Amino acid sequence: MLAISGGGANGAYGAGLIVGWTKAGDRPEFDVVTGVSTGALTAPSPSSAPTGTSA
Repeated sequence: MLAISGGGANGAYGAGLIVGWTKAGDRPEFDVVTGVSTGALTAPSPSSAPTGTSA
């Protein structure tokens, strides 16, 4: 499960973390991805892009 926080800088941090994980090629697969506020907007990225591809 991945829960992404929201609200300004926290949302940007979550998006950056997902991009970094993806670029490094070690982003895990998640059964459930959810978020609040800005996190809800970025939550589809890790769940829709296969591991090892750009989010």
